[in-house]
Amino acid sequence: MLDLGSSSRIDRRLSFEPRLHDNLANGFRIKECLSLENPWRGTYRLIRELILPNGLVSRLVVSGPEPLDLLRTADSVPLERGFNFGERFILAKCHTHEPFGWSSCPGESEGRLVLTEAVAKVVGLTTYFEMPQVGGYPAKVRITCSSREAVHLPNDLLEVLSNDWGALESIDGGWSTSMRVRGREPQRSARNEANVERAVSHIAQTLIEPPRRFHEERTRSRWWVQLRRGLPLVFWMSVTLAILRLSFEPTSWVALGIAALPFLMFLLFGLPFLEWSKLSLPQRPRQLLTGCWWHSADEAGKCPRVKLTL
Repeated sequence: MLDLGSSSRIDRRLSFEPRLHDNLANGFRIKECLSLENPWRGTYRLIRELILPNGLVSRLVVSGPEPLDLLRTADSVPLERGFNFGERFILAKCHTHEPFGWSSCPGESEGRLVLTEAVAKVVGLTTYFEMPQVGGYPAKVRITCSSREAVHLPNDLLEVLSNDWGALESIDGGWSTSMRVRGREPQRSARNEANVERAVSHIAQTLIEPPRRFHEERTRSRWWVQLRRGLPLVFWMSVTLAILRLSFEPTSWVALGIAALPFLMFLLFGLPFLEWSKLSLPQRPRQLLTGCWWHSADEAGKCPRVKLTL
């Protein structure tokens, strides 16, 4: 049924009354909201929003020339495709349907789903993943605390997973980092979804255990993180020492100039954009001194059992 109150003639948008879906495999009630937009003549955009009681939204955007085809495409994508329900987390994913190519995922019509963003509720934290719209750029990741309570998080929390992740940096209200995006579609979205799901599961599993367990179980991975961080500095120090060593050898200036050409190009073009704060020597991973991830609980000497509620 058409919802005239939510529709807008100026915005060229038709909204439909929401539908409730019960008795799903996960046991949660999902509210489905549909809206049809006509941004320009001959092109329609169907937006399907799946809303959980806790406010998480999974969005599917399908574009094309025929509204009925868009509806059939949206209905062919299962509702559960937009969510991941874990023991201590809920992940909501947003996709855009691209009609070209064939999807490798069963249950989807012709085309592929491209991950555009994701939001996860993880044991007291909210994690946002924003995927880049063009290739060659990393995904932006932001972690905020659901309450105003301070939380201890190590800066290598996600780096221990793989070299696709950056270090956590403290920002106002939480932390930020980045996730490397590789490959082309459809492998790129599949890889992004796997990385996001693995990261959310890792955060949930880490936060339900004491901080000392993170260091004990990830000591080797934390060492590899430190080595990766020190590679850029070690590389450029080695190049500098090699050029200085060649300057004292009885070689011609032409050979020395050819050997030093990559270093000179870096000095001219790369040095102004180099982030010196990220150049560091490998350091020994330290044991986390806090007794609990949550600051107030650490002061009280008791860690709470964080429950995920809808």
